[in-house]
Amino acid sequence: KMLGRLRSGKRRFSSKRDTDILIVGDGPVGMVLELLLTKMFNVKNVFRSRSPNPTVRSRHPRAHVLNYRTMEVLRYMGLSDAVKDLSEPHMERWRRYRYCTGMIGRTMSAVDHMDDEKENDLSRNSPECVAHVSQPYLEAILRENLSPTSTPDDLEFESYQSMEDDTIKVRFRDGTEVRTKYLIGADGAHSLVRQCAGLRMNGKDRLERFTSVHFRAPELWDRMSVEDAAMLSFVMNSKTLACVVAHSFEAGEYFAQLPLYDHVTQYDTNELNTLISSCIGDESVPFEIESALEWSMSALVANSFSPSQNRVFLVGDAAHVLPPSGGFGLNTGIQDAHNLAFKLARAVRLFYLCFLT
Repeated sequence: KMLGRLRSGKRRFSSKRDTDILIVGDGPVGMVLELLLTKMFNVKNVFRSRSPNPTVRSRHPRAHVLNYRTMEVLRYMGLSDAVKDLSEPHMERWRRYRYCTGMIGRTMSAVDHMDDEKENDLSRNSPECVAHVSQPYLEAILRENLSPTSTPDDLEFESYQSMEDDTIKVRFRDGTEVRTKYLIGADGAHSLVRQCAGLRMNGKDRLERFTSVHFRAPELWDRMSVEDAAMLSFVMNSKTLACVVAHSFEAGEYFAQLPLYDHVTQYDTNELNTLISSCIGDESVPFEIESALEWSMSALVANSFSPSQNRVFLVGDAAHVLPPSGGFGLNTGIQDAHNLAFKLARAVRLFYLCFLT
């Protein structure tokens, strides 16, 4: 029966709900891993637990730079063109870091972060280029390419148990149980899979606290000079110290990182409005705050990416949490998925080969 399901091309489950690979996580890393396994490596029995509805956090812009290696992985998956179609097309706008008194304000200094020997070497030797795409848009592309599944999409992981027959019994919060050969934790920095595996994070936690603010200001770009366009604007004035990321000038979509100092527990709505207006640098420019989330910057890595039985694996933020500088979080996560996918596919094929012989 298992071999029949493998050959059928449909991800069907028996009454015992068995599968080859179970992925926990609804983010881009989990989706890339599922796409690689099912579309590129033809693994039929892959199950991924999803969130039934997008949360505020999932709609909140986070990562936005996809580096050369990530774009090469997406090219292999046939998705790089779709990503580039959504990328900021004017590189001269986002290749700079700007230090200023406001988005509309005096420029104190500017740095071209793509003008160095390493960058030039990468651009010469890669078939792809760096892309500047907000994470929610990348996630939308990935979801559009996922195969329809007959399995429930609202299951929330609770725990797992290693069985004597070298399988893993995964239990979800509604009582559903699924047997799998391999369990992958792509469930983020607070990974429950990692906790259940008894793995710990080492490094420096809570280095700094921030409130990230997603705001829209459609009129801002028309009020700025082209010379002031920058992917990152480090704003320094008498009211605020912040980093503003321009996700889309035309759409007026921006993302501000506001430090939370020791004496500040959180910002209220009035304070956020004052700080964002100060970041813009002109009180007459209208804006609307879409969402605000508090987060802590950490530099952590799990003491192992897999327990001793080599049936449970961690990828992405579940395995390593990185500061946002350089955009390594999302990029290393996608590259984790690519690194693990072909190994899992080979292991599954070897299992069925041994089963047949």
